[in-house]
Amino acid sequence: MDTLESSPHPSILRLIGMLTMVGAGLTTVGLISLLVGADGRGNTGVITAACLIPGVLLLLVGIAGLHLRQRHASGKMGVIGIGLMFLGIALVATAYLALYGAVLSFVGAIFFSVATVRTAVFPKAPALLLLACLTTGLPCAVLAGYMLEQADIDGAYMTVAYGLLLQIPLAWLGYALWVGRAKVYGSAVAIRPAESRDPTSR
Repeated sequence: MDTLESSPHPSILRLIGMLTMVGAGLTTVGLISLLVGADGRGNTGVITAACLIPGVLLLLVGIAGLHLRQRHASGKMGVIGIGLMFLGIALVATAYLALYGAVLSFVGAIFFSVATVRTAVFPKAPALLLLACLTTGLPCAVLAGYMLEQADIDGAYMTVAYGLLLQIPLAWLGYALWVGRAKVYGSAVAIRPAESRDPTSR
């Protein structure tokens, strides 16, 4: 069962939530810049790299924070999910195991999103949207990209569109973490530091 006492300090959680939203915003700008550059409208490589690299890194911090907030409620599924995701990301960084890393990250993300939906620590809507983006959005994006390639149209547009869509639930979950709203013992409460009280007051 999830408790506030078992979670990291509320100030840390709020900071991670804010960083998650910033990461989603930077990633969005980077993806749009990538799309504009692919369209031949200008040299946007510097902007793309300057936004995507820190954006993705901040999102990784945010995902770790989301896991910390719900880790006692998500159980083994949450641990497996976050473990596979970060292991996969580490493998992607190597040129020889990138494909295996991508598969592991995808499977881990599915586990993580299912755990997020099941625990109900965060709002259901962004958790379900994240799960839908992973289970249906990615296959649809791959299929649409293939169809565009067959029509001599750059299929990378669908990859970028999918990446943009994925930022919505991530930013939404980050916002929920930032404002300090969560469900504990089945009731919505605010995650606030304990206020100092006079022991003689009632």
